[in-house]
Amino acid sequence: MYVQFAVKEYSVQLTNFKLPYAYVMLFDVDGNWRARLNFVPQPEVNETTNVTISGDFIELYMNIKLLDDFVDLLRNEKPVTATANSDYDIFILGTGKEPVGEEETRQFLRIGPIPYTP
Repeated sequence: MYVQFAVKEYSVQLTNFKLPYAYVMLFDVDGNWRARLNFVPQPEVNETTNVTISGDFIELYMNIKLLDDFVDLLRNEKPVTATANSDYDIFILGTGKEPVGEEETRQFLRIGPIPYTP
């Protein structure tokens, strides 16, 4: 089964549960909860049934080492699309087309010149 949607909002939960250690919930443009990404230690990730799709809802397990990268992408990029295919056990969280150096250059230019003092 294949599901794809534009991610509008997200929520990050850190837990004291045995598993998952953390999870990220993804919401579509209509505010519907569409995906839950569970972050666990690598030995707990089941390599054969990682991506599950029920209707248009995605649930999967990821290595906890990837949590910072996922949150960084959600926090800093726009637009973001979630794509999953349970037949091939694939999940992709990616950005749309954007100009090279999009935000980094603009933020740097706002700083202005650095005063020179001999």
